[in-house]
Amino acid sequence: MTGGAINPILFGYVMENVGLIWFCYVLLIESIAMLILIAIIVVTTRYVVNHFGRPLYASQTIEEEAINEVRRADDDI
Repeated sequence: MTGGAINPILFGYVMENVGLIWFCYVLLIESIAMLILIAIIVVTTRYVVNHFGRPLYASQTIEEEAINEVRRADDDI
């Protein structure tokens, strides 16, 4: 919430004291930072899902998932 309030103040300060072209530079820097953040989130999500299991389906409960795993283990024996 604070970031949304500070952003216009930052733009105004930079444009008044440094130059109008810095509006474009700040937008470019913010866009690159957001792309990097999205990439980090995607990589982290893939790592967690691959190493710690898949998410449950919306209709399944934890108990149903445990029962299904036991049944799969019994079928393998």
